[in-house]
This record gives sequence, C-alpha cells and structure tokens, in this order.
Amino acid sequence: MSLTQVQTGMISGVPIQVSTNGVITTISSNNSSTITLDGSQNATFANTVKTSTITGTTGNNGALAVNASTTFNNTISAPNTFGFKNRIINGAMVIDQRNAGASANNASGAYVFSVDRFKFWGTNANAFKVQQNAGSITPPTGFTNYIGITSLAATTPGSTDQYFFGQIIEGYNIVDIGMGTANAKPISISFWAYSSLTGTFGGALQTSAGTCPFSYTITSANTWTYCTIVTNPNTSYSPNSTTTGTGMWALFDLGSGSTFYGGTANTWGSTAFNSVSGTNKLVSTNGATLYIAGFQLEVGAQATAFDYRPYGTEFALCQRYYYVVPPVFMWYNGFSTAYMLSEILPPVQMRTSPSAGLTTTSPYVENQPWNAIGSFTSAVVSYNTSHTTNSGGSIKFTGTFSPSPSSGQPWEMGATGGSPLYLTAEL
Repeated sequence: MSLTQVQTGMISGVPIQVSTNGVITTISSNNSSTITLDGSQNATFANTVKTSTITGTTGNNGALAVNASTTFNNTISAPNTFGFKNRIINGAMVIDQRNAGASANNASGAYVFSVDRFKFWGTNANAFKVQQNAGSITPPTGFTNYIGITSLAATTPGSTDQYFFGQIIEGYNIVDIGMGTANAKPISISFWAYSSLTGTFGGALQTSAGTCPFSYTITSANTWTYCTIVTNPNTSYSPNSTTTGTGMWALFDLGSGSTFYGGTANTWGSTAFNSVSGTNKLVSTNGATLYIAGFQLEVGAQATAFDYRPYGTEFALCQRYYYVVPPVFMWYNGFSTAYMLSEILPPVQMRTSPSAGLTTTSPYVENQPWNAIGSFTSAVVSYNTSHTTNSGGSIKFTGTFSPSPSSGQPWEMGATGGSPLYLTAEL
C-alpha cells in the first residue's frame, strides 16, 4: 500500500491526517501537529528534526538527503557546517609566502616549510622535495593548487627514522573537540590524493600524550582519489595545549621506520605512531610522487564538503604564524652608525611574540625612493623581545653599512623580487 492510499488513522501508533485525495497533510505526536504538508508536499517541522532516527540508503550513514532547497523557520543545530569548520589552515594549498611556488628539499633532522602552515621532516637530508603544484598536473575539480612531494632517492628508513609532512593545529582551534575528556567528539579528515604508486598510505593525528594512526588507499596511479577518515573520539589523551601552543599534529607519513608504525586504524592509543603498519614508504622509491589537495579536518563523524573561506580570511590566518614585511619599508638610525632601528606592526595579532629573520644578508638600501645610496652587507636582524609583543614592536639591524648612515637619517630597505624581512611565530 502506497502512502497516497493511506486514510486518516495511525501509522505505527502515530496519528496522521489525510486529505480527500489521499495525500498526507499532517503527522501528529502527543496530540499536537509536528509535521504539516501543503498541497505541493512541502513539509513544515514544528520541532526538532533528528537525523539519527532516519535510515538512509546504503553508505549514507543515516544522513538526511535533501535534493531541493530547505527553509528552517527556527534554529538548526549543525556544528560542523558554519564558522571555522576546517581546522586546517591553508588546506587548499593556495598561500605560499616563503617559497612562492619554488621547491624545497628536506633537511637533516630539521623542519622545513613549504606552502603556508605545512612543514616537513626527514631524518636524512635530500630524501624528498616539496613544492606547490609540483609536476604541474591538473588539480581536482574545485581547486587550483595542491602540495606535491617527490622522492629524490631510494631511501631505506632505519627503525627510528621519520619522513613526514603535515600541520600543527593551534590549541585554541581544537578546544571544542574535547580531547582527553568523556565528552570528546570524533574527527573527520578528508582530502584528495594523487600518487605514482598504488596501495595503502598512512598518516596520524598526534598529541604529546596519544596518537591516532590512519590509512587511505589509492587504487589507480596518477589519478585523483577522494579520501575520508573518521576517527573514534579521543577520551583519554589530552592535547598539548588548548591555548596558543601545539594542540595537535595532523600528518601524512612518507616512509618512517618500524618504531613509528603500528596501532589500530582510527583509534587513539598512547604510543607515538606516524601510520598503521603495512603502508607504503614513498621515500623508498626514487622518483615516486604524492600530491595532496583540499585537506580538511573537522569535528564530527561525517566528512563534508571542503570549507572554502575568503582568500583574505585565509591569508590573515596564515599571517598569524608567518608575516612577510612589505618589500620596502622606512627605517632609521637610532643612536649609532653600527645599527639601525625600525618599528613593525603586523596586520594581525601573531600567535606569540615573533622572531625576525632576513632572506638575504645583502639587501639593497635607499635614502629616497629608487635612489640606491650604497650597500648593506653581513646583515642581521633581531626582534627586541623586551620592547615587543605579538602585536608589533622594535627590530634592530646590524651589519656593514656603506656609506655609514648619519644619526637620525631615514633609509629604506628591500630585496629584489620580494621582501628581505619576515616575522615568524610558527608552531
């Protein structure tokens, strides 16, 4: 019997009202109307709609499928739909302040940054390189950029070696996940992956106390594959920080040693793993590639569409951790010809009081626009922590000036092709 043949009465004990042509008009509960349907069968819900009681089609995880517009007259509870849904900053790999698309090799036992907020590690130097849009392939639909890793040798990792890349999420940005408490929520990870290899690859979420290894599979070489992972709630292992410090690592393994493989996929444990066992080691195949696009980490047990934020918003989020000072800025001699001082005010409040650095030890100097007056070599910069905060302060330049500046003389400094000065408050 179809629903259009139902008469006014009961379905499983729930009162219904039906029009003369057999169309359901009202479904009631506790003698009050809860769902009202108009002549076009548009439904009005008087109270809360709970999708947990709706059985969806196979693979739909009970989600409510809507293939038309939906209007909510009151409130809607959708915690992973609005606001800061994606906790990964620059997940679309668009912003690359440091390298401007150039490649960078991994260093020996030290972190190196690629696109903004993503850093990589290798026990032995030059095992792989990382580059925005490496290989110049077509990104997945909806994206213009990706991060590409290319193996530079056939490296056999020792038992305690590590090769990986990923992002550290600031503590403030994961507080609502409730990690290490009875109210902890599951986490969903989604991304696009493309590799010259096929098979199972690995990664992990990590805090200082616990690790949740995961795996994903690429069945067709050199083809974009959409991957989703849902982790169990982390009720036992607290994050490193719930303020400005390290909250959680989200990393992709590139071929670590046996010490860092193990655990149960998508389940938190106390041992530090970079992946579950049996996954591919990209660095072990010379020339092998792995590209990642649209990386998202969100709260909840359902991976959703990628969270596109305005470019200006995403750029400002990146500048909280790394700020490239405009190519030319005013500075002045303080009290001596041996050094100069300047004031820097970042456009956003940085994560913590930053450190300063130069991309060249020989920037050009001018005493008026487009008029070079000499040279500045062996340049060094420092950020005076006693006179600065994460909102700005004084920087000091030392080096060899030629000619020597006069006390109080204003100068300008820059670098061909970009700025020589940056501030960093990275995790």
